[in-house]
Amino acid sequence: MLTENYYYLGRDLKTKRKMWLKKPSWDCGWYWGFGYVQAMQGDREPSKAKDIDFHTHWDSLVRDSRNNAHDWFESRFGKCTTDLWNEKRKDNEPKCRFTDAQLWKLCELMATAYTLRDTAEVLDRGGAHYTTNPCAKVIKNTRETDRINSKVLPAIFAEIGKIFDEVDKVSEPSKPIQGAGWTKPPKK
Repeated sequence: MLTENYYYLGRDLKTKRKMWLKKPSWDCGWYWGFGYVQAMQGDREPSKAKDIDFHTHWDSLVRDSRNNAHDWFESRFGKCTTDLWNEKRKDNEPKCRFTDAQLWKLCELMATAYTLRDTAEVLDRGGAHYTTNPCAKVIKNTRETDRINSKVLPAIFAEIGKIFDEVDKVSEPSKPIQGAGWTKPPKK
């Protein structure tokens, strides 16, 4: 577990643990794995932890909160450092690492990535995968699946990386996708 494969989300207000967002990876040769929210054993950073202590998914945390992603995040990690008008918050409430604008953009990108990943899977399979879809021939579109997986999602992941780079004030852009040797998903 390398720290470079994770983005630091912040400290959970309830559990007091550091929470990390694992960077996306192209898994099993056919889908994007992303949105994994994790805490490490001993509340360490990933490179110093022996194992993962807690694992869940961004979208399930948002869904289970019954809130929008922005409100879920603030309830979990603290209010944004700025308000809607980009004014610095002066209250004594716990703060997360993000400005209001950064958090809204992160939430937008995460929701879009999940939607596109699901769309690519439906377009590739020709249905939702319960059974054979009678409209599969009309639904299948491997060209669009390839475009989403090789161009659109990597562009979204790069924008997510830019948000964390901005928050962390890094001089060199981070790699938004796990693995130094990552290449585009193969064309089918």
